[in-house]
Amino acid sequence: MKYSNEVELGEQVVAYLEERQWTVYQEVSALGRTADIVAVMDGRVWTIECKLSFSLRVLEQAVGWRRYSHWVSVAVPTPSAARAFNRRVAAMFGCGVLGCSLRHEVVCREYVPAHLLRKAYVEPITKHLDEKMRTFAKAGNASGKRWTPFMRTCSNITEYVRRNPGCTLKQLLDNIPHHYASRSSARSSLSYWLRMGKVPGVVCSTDGHLTLRLRRLRR
Repeated sequence: MKYSNEVELGEQVVAYLEERQWTVYQEVSALGRTADIVAVMDGRVWTIECKLSFSLRVLEQAVGWRRYSHWVSVAVPTPSAARAFNRRVAAMFGCGVLGCSLRHEVVCREYVPAHLLRKAYVEPITKHLDEKMRTFAKAGNASGKRWTPFMRTCSNITEYVRRNPGCTLKQLLDNIPHHYASRSSARSSLSYWLRMGKVPGVVCSTDGHLTLRLRRLRR
């Protein structure tokens, strides 16, 4: 019995981690790329890439997170994970190997333990983690669905406007976290997207200055 897609594989890995009390985030965008799974426990970060075949490509993807995670692993179907050569290559790079199976009672087995990088610089990953990433999109989905930094900013905007109807853009930027590199870029970009109606549920008016409120629901 084979996996039909990477989502099935990712679901098993997520269940395996959550059973062991890890907090699991899926499709995490950071450093200009996206990790299938980021698991966190007691401040330690484990990044996992899921693929249906154990290739140099997936190994490269996993090792690319090495500096920014305490552990990195690849999760692949058991037959690939069981190959001795694959395991030796992964171990050379400090990369763990999780073998997953749809048949066996133990669905995930750690064939190669990931090497612990005690001084990992995890902040570039952890600063992007959001509760929405736990369930919004499944790891390994082929549609590119993920909870993005812009979506998180939009969520913060909607919540602030809900609590402060009629607020100005300045007041908004004074009080919400956002993903923009600077206040000036946030002001310029959000002014445009708000006017274009791209922030869900929020409308703006321009009586001398930009003010924001929630869109009224039609009855």
